[in-house]
Amino acid sequence: MRRNLIPLLVALALGGSSVYAQEKSASPRFGLTFPSLGVIWHITDNVAFVPNVTLARNWSTYSSTQSELKTTTNSVGVTAGLRFYTNNWKGMRFYLSPSYGFSRNGSDTSQSGSTGLSGSGTTRSHSVGGAWGVQYAVTDRISFFGDIGARYSHSTLESSDQPSAGSSNGNFVSTVGTWGLIVYLK
Repeated sequence: MRRNLIPLLVALALGGSSVYAQEKSASPRFGLTFPSLGVIWHITDNVAFVPNVTLARNWSTYSSTQSELKTTTNSVGVTAGLRFYTNNWKGMRFYLSPSYGFSRNGSDTSQSGSTGLSGSGTTRSHSVGGAWGVQYAVTDRISFFGDIGARYSHSTLESSDQPSAGSSNGNFVSTVGTWGLIVYLK
């Protein structure tokens, strides 16, 4: 059943986009997205701006009889996307969503004991992606959404860890999928 759901949704999105009329709202709508905290702002009935900010701080300590290793990581990420709604069918709105993202992760590591090594590293990443999704309105103020797509990212790592200080680059292609809840405020 799950395997057949995606082709069915693709067929529904591609078929009859000019047949179904779009719902018209009186004014641009603004809402919050969960569980990934973000906002959605409907610029027009068929276009929405969807920015998202991610903040994280992780720390860990590993102790043995000879040394102690402490690691702290701070992360910040910003993603901005647009949703272009293509058609509306029985409360479901299908959309295409291009996006751009930037993230920065910094880590500090220190080790006490016989080696006493320490270092830090910073990873910066830029990404572009695209997704196809559906948004289902439960009420005028509450909607569920889900999408699936692909993302290309380029990352640069700069490290001061001894003895291997330096920098490296990487390119990544991955699949992405998001889901969540929208609570409209206006």
